[in-house]
Amino acid sequence: MKKYALVTIMAAMLLPMDAQTTIGQVLADIESNNTTLKALRAEAEAQKLDNRTGMTLADPEVEFAYLWGSPAVMGNRKDFSASQQFDFATLSGKKRALASQRDVLVDLQLKAGRLAIITEARMLCVDMVYYNALAAEMQTRLDAARAVADAQKKRLDSGDGNQIEYNNVLMSLAAAEAEMARVSTERQAVAAALSRLNGGNEISLQQQSFDVSPLPSPFEQWYAAAEAGNPTLAYVRQEVEVSNRQLSLDKAQNVPSLTLGYMSENTREQTFRGVSIGVSVPLWTNRNKVRQAHAAREAAELRLADARQTFYSQVRMAYDKAVSLRAAAVACREASTRYADIRLLRKAYDEGHLAVVDYLVQMGFCYDAANRALNAEREYQRALCELRSFSAELMSD
Repeated sequence: MKKYALVTIMAAMLLPMDAQTTIGQVLADIESNNTTLKALRAEAEAQKLDNRTGMTLADPEVEFAYLWGSPAVMGNRKDFSASQQFDFATLSGKKRALASQRDVLVDLQLKAGRLAIITEARMLCVDMVYYNALAAEMQTRLDAARAVADAQKKRLDSGDGNQIEYNNVLMSLAAAEAEMARVSTERQAVAAALSRLNGGNEISLQQQSFDVSPLPSPFEQWYAAAEAGNPTLAYVRQEVEVSNRQLSLDKAQNVPSLTLGYMSENTREQTFRGVSIGVSVPLWTNRNKVRQAHAAREAAELRLADARQTFYSQVRMAYDKAVSLRAAAVACREASTRYADIRLLRKAYDEGHLAVVDYLVQMGFCYDAANRALNAEREYQRALCELRSFSAELMSD
């Protein structure tokens, strides 16, 4: 009895008490509480500030000199100068334009990081729904196994049964209890993983069935939208734009910079004041920069072409996989519903038309069919989750 009570308590912990959090609410909570996302947001802000450094003109220069004359009758001299350098790259706004495009890269990187975390969370939610459904199924099986054990014990006591049959029933019950313990352990692991993603806060997801989730169709139309909205692919496209801006900036930095200033020279008998003009010709500092920028742009364009091809292949394979898994899930569910008639088997057993061993074997077939149906639905939902990660639709619950 103590063993039965322990398993009953375990089952009560697994089964839902009432309707609570949905998958969409779980994802929203994780997006708000996830510590990795908070760190990524802070890093993005820091990177944007870094992108804005070096965008201003060079610092102004101020000089003062006090010179002692020799011989002393010549008096002393005081020199003062102030100057400011003006470069075309800054004045034309090309540095600011490059920084803005780099900010877009930062935003896309943050979006990709968020998408990866939400994808992981949604996969775990699929697993949690699966284990909730499996726990409910296991509780039903436990109740049935206990009822059969009690009935077989009465048959044994009345002389209608034998010890071998009773032992078989007890072994079946022990197997059901062990399976419930396994489900409990695996469900707790999923719950712990969700809690980690939720910043250490517990998540109560009691949903036992998957929402109706049709495949996106037609594929080519859905793929076009996925390609346009995928942050990883958008990041590679943006790298091409950044390389173009960098090339434009490097060309602008080859334009000579101008320095304007004011100077004064004061002696005992004379004072000189006026303006100063200087030109800095970048003969050496920017050497090969434009050539390197051209090469970087070409490399970015090649990466984009490769990324598009890789992305299409990945999405096509994931879509075809989801189609196959959907067909398998439908077939398994229909087979389990149509042929696994547990009530008919129990009626035949209670009325003595089915031996204990035959009953246990037939029930095993039914349970296997139910397990296959649940697992097939789980795999299909995970495949859908992967497709949603390509198309950035994870929050559409």
